[in-house]
Amino acid sequence: MSNDESNIMTPSIKSPKRTPVKKTHIPKRNTITPPQLGKRRRSNEMDNRDWITETIPRTVDYGLDEKIDELTQKNQQLQETQRRLQGLVQKYTHTLGNLLFPDRIYRVAQKLKTQPQFHQEYLSLCEAYHAEVSLLQQSELLRIRHVVDNPEQFKSLIYPERLSADSTAPAVTIRQILNDALEQVTTRFLNENYAKLHFVRERILTQLHLSLSALQQEFETQVLFEETDALTWVNQNLLPIRADFSDRWQHVKLKKGGYAEALLYSYFDELLFNVFKYSDYKQLTLRGYEQEIDGVLYLRLSWENTYVDDTANGTQKGLEGIREDLKILNASAEKMTTLEVVTDKVLGVFRVTLSLCKDLLIFELPKYEYEIPL
Repeated sequence: MSNDESNIMTPSIKSPKRTPVKKTHIPKRNTITPPQLGKRRRSNEMDNRDWITETIPRTVDYGLDEKIDELTQKNQQLQETQRRLQGLVQKYTHTLGNLLFPDRIYRVAQKLKTQPQFHQEYLSLCEAYHAEVSLLQQSELLRIRHVVDNPEQFKSLIYPERLSADSTAPAVTIRQILNDALEQVTTRFLNENYAKLHFVRERILTQLHLSLSALQQEFETQVLFEETDALTWVNQNLLPIRADFSDRWQHVKLKKGGYAEALLYSYFDELLFNVFKYSDYKQLTLRGYEQEIDGVLYLRLSWENTYVDDTANGTQKGLEGIREDLKILNASAEKMTTLEVVTDKVLGVFRVTLSLCKDLLIFELPKYEYEIPL
């Protein structure tokens, strides 16, 4: 090899540098972790959202369609059950309306009332009359609660039954409805065969040193024959009652035998029955007044009675039923605007306050203002 050839520098050949390959992370099944998209600008974050949207239906729950089908089927079954229940209620109320005619019993009872030898028969007929009236009222309330789906339809049954002050149609006032309910609750209390009030009756009669037979005789003579006000009789002979109603409450005038009367009668009957069953018979205070709450004027009726201990106020299931009605009628779920229940353990007082929108009970013509041109 010549020197020239030996002096020629042969360039060294280097192998290219290999860039290490990063392992792509494949998310496990049932995860929603987006793939490694590297560092991207905020504008490209939509890729992640798209991936999540596409991945969730495939990876989260493969049984979602089956669950939707199952819920749909159950919903259809519930709707069918509700339709059948509504049909049964409609048929029940229609049948009662065709079979029960309490007015006929009442007319016969009035003929026997003037004949002393038939006094017991008169009382039995009166009891049957009130039972049929109550049954018809309760069946109508049952129909309203289970057949009428729209709350506005519920209200539409009440509005037409408000009467103006100068109306000559047969009407009832709040005091009359309260008096009728009290008369029936007192009749049950004085009935020795009425088991629900047996222990209370024995305790109170012993406490007040009263005879059941003597009370029965006085009640039948003074209230049922001589037509003494039940509120007056109970206040004087059994339970002190103080009832104060504001002017607006006293101006409530409702159609006799209508839905509004049936509703209020059922509420008063439940509240009075609770008083007879759980109070200590020392004092019952009724106060009807008005109060504006959140811009709406309510007629409120407070029932307050003393009691022995706070365990003697029952399960309050009947009160919950009243509250559910008032939620619909007042379009409110607040206790203060439906039914408020307070137990004062210090004073030993149980208080229930019922609230109804003024417009549900009082009929007032709209007031228009006219400008007289000069």
